Amino acid sequence: MRTLLLAVVLVAATSCEKSKTAPAAPVAPAKAKEDKSGKAEVEFFGTWSPGEVKAAKYLFVAQAEPCLPVPEKPTRFGEEKLEKPGPLFAEFYVPQGTKGHACVYGLDEAGKVVSAADSTQNPMTFQGEGEVIFGKLDYALKAP
Repeated sequence: MRTLLLAVVLVAATSCEKSKTAPAAPVAPAKAKEDKSGKAEVEFFGTWSPGEVKAAKYLFVAQAEPCLPVPEKPTRFGEEKLEKPGPLFAEFYVPQGTKGHACVYGLDEAGKVVSAADSTQNPMTFQGEGEVIFGKLDYALKAP
């Protein structure tokens, strides 16, 4: 009888399903969300072309300073890498009432500006309820 009881206990213990629950993954700290209060949601639409000067990469930027001459240390409100010539879209959150400039820059491998384009709508005032839209922006880059 003892042997039978011992056999039943061993069979029961070994046939129990092991927990399939994976150990808890470490919890990454939550990313700090950008405080959008008091800011204008500014959207930019248009087109761009690289022009004659070859560049390693192209950036669309919104900044405080005029695009040209190219500022040494610009105050940037946002920047977006441009992939292929053609349509352009960017969206940044900028303090309400800020005056700024929208520019496209071509950069060499070292990050030096080798081509630039300015908007005819510069300077812009980034203010409004909801989305503030600047459309029909056309940029054709040239050597600065």
